[in-house]
Amino acid sequence: MVVATRERTRGRAVLELADPDDPSTRFTLWPGLPPPEGPLHPSLAPRILSGRAQGEPVWLEARPPGAPLNRIAAQLAPQQVALVLMDCCEGLAALHDEGLVHGDVKSKRVVLGEGGYATLVGVGQRQAHPEEDLAALIRVGRTLTGDRAGLHLPEVAPASAETLHRILEAQLEGHEEETLRNSLAVHSARE
Repeated sequence: MVVATRERTRGRAVLELADPDDPSTRFTLWPGLPPPEGPLHPSLAPRILSGRAQGEPVWLEARPPGAPLNRIAAQLAPQQVALVLMDCCEGLAALHDEGLVHGDVKSKRVVLGEGGYATLVGVGQRQAHPEEDLAALIRVGRTLTGDRAGLHLPEVAPASAETLHRILEAQLEGHEEETLRNSLAVHSARE
């Protein structure tokens, strides 16, 4: 394994590791709050191990192959954005059910991968409240759609990820989910 990239997150270094023989196999070493062991939901990147480094909790997360949402956002239709946000809602619901939060929901922390499904990465970077996760996800949706019509997001974060999911799902009425997922997969593969 070699270090592929390094970024600063809330004053701490985040290391991304890649297998030189298979660039699609990537892992991210995150500083922050210790996550639960094992997968919680397919919309959450799995943690491989956790421990401590220099007295701080850290974990190694398997980075799913695909494109970070911030790289392909301009190419997405509002209905595609709604579907991506619904995937994120499902992952956040699983976290919140465990008493955990993501803490840093941003478009660059959403990876659009195989089959057009979205995966949240970097879970647990800081302590937060579940409503903060949902408010951040709504901001991501607004940023991605900008002034384009077609996606109506609530002004205030709902009480649960399930409620936000239902709001988004209602807006997909008349659109074929499989068609939207296939077009998302095409956008992801281009990256």
